[in-house]
Amino acid sequence: EAALAPSHADFHRAQVRLNTRALYTQQKYNLLREGSEGYSKLVTELAELPAGPRDGTSTRGCTRAAEVVANVQSLIGYFDLDPNRVLDLVLEALEAVPSRASHRSLVELFNPQYLPHVLGFKFQFYKGEAEATPLSLYALCGLLLKQGA
Repeated sequence: EAALAPSHADFHRAQVRLNTRALYTQQKYNLLREGSEGYSKLVTELAELPAGPRDGTSTRGCTRAAEVVANVQSLIGYFDLDPNRVLDLVLEALEAVPSRASHRSLVELFNPQYLPHVLGFKFQFYKGEAEATPLSLYALCGLLLKQGA
């Protein structure tokens, strides 16, 4: 005997624990409360998005949506932000100022298959609440459908 494990049962139990920990541990750990710097920069960048195609209301002189889209993409990579959470924040920004929805390139950063799921999750949140679903969420869905997103 090499005395690496006291018994076969102990070895088997340790092996099962190790496999369970390796295969079933949740890997998403960089949520909004844990990576506040990256998400705060993301929200600031989304606020820089011009309200319309010809609107120059940016506080730092960003007049093109392409600059904002490039910066958002860089923030996702640099801070290892969760793309689903970023999509949720992008939709929140577009919901707050519906004229920003004309910048399709921001929504096109993400997998189009996830868009209905995130929007459905937003609608489902209001299903069990006492307050009604905001009209801005319906308006955002209508704009996205109209654009073919």
